[in-house]
Amino acid sequence: MEDHSQSLKLGLGSPLWMAPEVAKLKRVGYGFPSDIWSLGCSVTEMSTRNHPQYINGENPLKLDRAIRSGKGLIVPDHLSHTLKDFINQCLQPHPNQRPTAADLLAHPFVNESSCTQPDLTELLFLF
Repeated sequence: MEDHSQSLKLGLGSPLWMAPEVAKLKRVGYGFPSDIWSLGCSVTEMSTRNHPQYINGENPLKLDRAIRSGKGLIVPDHLSHTLKDFINQCLQPHPNQRPTAADLLAHPFVNESSCTQPDLTELLFLF
C-alpha cells in the first residue's frame, strides 16, 4: 500500500477545487475545513454542470490569485437561496469560519431536501 501522508503536506489536487490555505502551500493548510471548501466547489459543479468558475478565470495569473485569496468563485444567481447559502458557507475564505460537516448536515439545503432515503436507495439499484 502506498504512503499518501506526503500528499496531505504538498497541497496536491485540482486547483479549481483547492481551498485557499492548501493553494498557498502552507504545511498546516490541509484539514477538514479544506474538505468543506472542496465540497462547496463540488456542489457548485453539480448544480451548474460546469467546473467552478472564477472571476477573471481565463487569465492564469488572476485565477491563481483568486484561488489563493479565496475570493472570486462565482456562485450563480439562478440557484435557490438555500443552495447559495449552503455553498457560500462552504466557501468562506478563512478556514476557521467554515462550518463543520455536522453543521452542514443540519443546513436547510440538506434537511429540507425533497429527496428521501428510499429514493436514494432506488437510484443506487439503477447502477
